[in-house]
Amino acid sequence: MEKKINTPCPKIVAVIQARMGSKRCPGKMLKHVEGKPLLVHIIERARAINKVSEIVVATSREVGDNALAELAIECGVIVVRGPEDNVLERYMIALAKTDADIIIRITGDATLFDPKFIDYWLDQMIVHNAEYGRVMENVQHAHEGAGALTASALRWVFKNGRENNDAREHVTLFANKHHKELQTIELNMENSLLGNYHLSVDSQADLDMIRWVYSKFYRNGTIVDLRECVKLMQEEGTPPWIVHEENRQISVALIRCDASHRIGYGHLVRCLELAKILKQEHGFRVVFALREDQTAADKIRKTGFLVITSDETVSGWNVDEWFGSLAKSIQASVVVLDMRDDLAISIVDSMCQSGILIVSLDDPSERAFASDIAFFPPVPHVLGRDWNAYKGSLNIGWEWVLLRTEFVKRIKKTQSDVNRILVTTGGSDLYCLTPMILRGLADLPNKLDITVVLGPAFKDNKKIRDVVKEYPHNIEVLHDVYDMSNVMRNKDLAIATYGVVAYELAACEVPSILIGITEEHAIAATAFEDEKIAVNLGHFEKIDQRSISNSVSKILKNEDVLRSMAIHASNLVDGRGVERIALKITNELLSKNERKKINEHDHNLQLS
Repeated sequence: MEKKINTPCPKIVAVIQARMGSKRCPGKMLKHVEGKPLLVHIIERARAINKVSEIVVATSREVGDNALAELAIECGVIVVRGPEDNVLERYMIALAKTDADIIIRITGDATLFDPKFIDYWLDQMIVHNAEYGRVMENVQHAHEGAGALTASALRWVFKNGRENNDAREHVTLFANKHHKELQTIELNMENSLLGNYHLSVDSQADLDMIRWVYSKFYRNGTIVDLRECVKLMQEEGTPPWIVHEENRQISVALIRCDASHRIGYGHLVRCLELAKILKQEHGFRVVFALREDQTAADKIRKTGFLVITSDETVSGWNVDEWFGSLAKSIQASVVVLDMRDDLAISIVDSMCQSGILIVSLDDPSERAFASDIAFFPPVPHVLGRDWNAYKGSLNIGWEWVLLRTEFVKRIKKTQSDVNRILVTTGGSDLYCLTPMILRGLADLPNKLDITVVLGPAFKDNKKIRDVVKEYPHNIEVLHDVYDMSNVMRNKDLAIATYGVVAYELAACEVPSILIGITEEHAIAATAFEDEKIAVNLGHFEKIDQRSISNSVSKILKNEDVLRSMAIHASNLVDGRGVERIALKITNELLSKNERKKINEHDHNLQLS
């Protein structure tokens, strides 16, 4: 047999075996935990192993694994692809690609394998010139899904086990069964990791557990210490709301959202993002309830979600009765309210008493007090309310801002000698503010690159054409933009009407000058000014083109202030609010169902 380790400084390569075709938890490698796909967390942990030279993601050639391969490349690691049903062959391809002396095998479900223990494992193999290492038999421990063997041992497994199912699927399981035929070293497990714990991801319940653990310890760029996880499990055990597959039922989320040409589509867009995360990450069936607006209904249907619209032409139709009966008829487990009509509190109370979890999104009305969970940005009208009587879960802060996941991505801005300005005033620009803003910008002497975004309901195109005719600055006019994040990135400043767009700009690291369409919006925008990430011009009726010109001129004169505003904006709004909200809803629902079971059990005991 060839020499075990062929150099005093061996080349050590971590190979992560991963695919999307899990039967118990489909697509788990791209499921998000604390804002990052599982695969990214595993790559981060692999990088924390001191002696690793290269990292490889070994996935299949199946089309379904293309997204996995693309993500791995984005993370800067090597990708090899082989047969879906032969993991061993994928390892041999990785070995040929990297010419490794030692392979660290990492499974795609090992979200909490311990890099420190792998360092110890490698040290022992190198010191003893061993081909394979394994934890002593019959020792229960928390470290799962990662181990090491030499290139010679891997070749031996391939030669002797290529027809064996254990070898093809698990690779090291075959080596473990035949460890006496290899030079094997027995490894001691430190006391802090001893115990019977399952912290790999095989099922949705496992994923719920990992999300709970990461919510306790993970901070961006850090490695969650497995020892802390074991300590947490010893102190708190498994959360009661984690439900295993045999007891898990498909939950129905009913989302009630308002959208139209008149009020815009921002709330609908963010609710569609929440619906996507609830469905893909947490297994909900999502239904939308919408007061009649054909454009909004079409937007929902294009995403594949069921939408039920009201028929307000029927004599005696009542919004309260319609919505209350709808929630009951579809057996909703969760009702999400993101609306501005006058739905009665009594209807919300009735749904809550029937066992439905009520979620309120940025609701300024008294209805929020009837909800089980309420989410708000930290704006004055929320912070100034008396919440002492509220019995639900109150969540106020920049971290709960609900945006599309496209706003999570951080892209370094390119440099430009010309200030790049974005002008956006909503789907319809109801009060035709865009021409006035453009006239204000035209008064500025310094050269600008201006991008104007007009929504699908904008009706005054002639006024825009009249303004931009012989315009003194470079200008581009865009209509009905699908991906606003790409338009926003690389802008130095934005002039916008307050709304969801203000938070999107912050997430894209763009300082803004905000205009309020309503007095409520003008007041809400002061939160951005207080944080020094925007200038608040107040209500639109109180401003003119001169105030636009003066504000832009003042802010562009100080590049250091502009840069500071941009960085602080993206730190406040990281774009991950939708993930946090979806996880909070899921956990609260599971917890509520568990409490209901306990109460029913206690009631039955009393009757008996």
